[in-house]
Amino acid sequence: MRRDSLARRLWRRLSRRPGVTLAVVFALLTLLAGAVAASLWSTVEAQREAAAQSERLSAMSGAVVRRSQALDQRLARVKALVEGLGARVEERLARASGDRDAAPPLPPGYAPVGWLAERGPALEHARPHARYGMDVSFVDTGYLWPPGEDEAGPRATLAALGPMSDVFRDVLLASFDAGAPHLPTGERDALLWEGQTPLHVTYAGFEDGLLVNYPGYLPFPTAYDPRRRPWYVANRETHGPRFGPPYPDASGSAILVPCNRAIRDAEGALQGVAGADMALDDLAALMR
Repeated sequence: MRRDSLARRLWRRLSRRPGVTLAVVFALLTLLAGAVAASLWSTVEAQREAAAQSERLSAMSGAVVRRSQALDQRLARVKALVEGLGARVEERLARASGDRDAAPPLPPGYAPVGWLAERGPALEHARPHARYGMDVSFVDTGYLWPPGEDEAGPRATLAALGPMSDVFRDVLLASFDAGAPHLPTGERDALLWEGQTPLHVTYAGFEDGLLVNYPGYLPFPTAYDPRRRPWYVANRETHGPRFGPPYPDASGSAILVPCNRAIRDAEGALQGVAGADMALDDLAALMR
């Protein structure tokens, strides 16, 4: 005689107690339904979290793209402005006539301000500026040359250039907006004094040791020579604007990111290097 299996014995016992059977079946169905519901809830939550994560990643990616585009646009704008500044300086020098070694007098109205380390009068319009951490002047374009340098060369270059304060100022303003140089005087001054221009400083150094700097300020090292600065040395053999590695400003006001362009005569000989710098902190702010 075949022995009953466990399942058959269990079934006979349950069949004698239909109430218990129903309770057991209900309990099993409840457990099964709970398990199915928990599984479905977990699946829905996982899908919801995945969708939220995808949205967050998409938003982050979009923000990175927008910031990268803003940075690219700013860098392209700066390169265009430096190209224009170098072209203006080349044009001024090309139009100059006479013997440059004769040290002609400076043009009328060009105030001799901003000489290096007590070799000239103080900048008349300089006052404290929070962004630069020192006294600066947006009226005066400072200039200097190394101590002991023959002044004939720098003075001849200054005479050839003529007053260029407006040119250097307009490059600074145009980094904020192309129309900024044409704003009323009060609005231009507000842009400069409130520190809203992406560019920190504009300048040009020359083979005779002259440096023209805007805005004007004086705390340069005593033996400062633009021809030995990294931005000058790196662009002796280049053509067209290019960015260089960050460097500490000689005045100690900021870590600057330079964009420079060689200044050349009609035969391609180096005459100097023009440039414009951005503060590294300003560029970092674009990526936050």
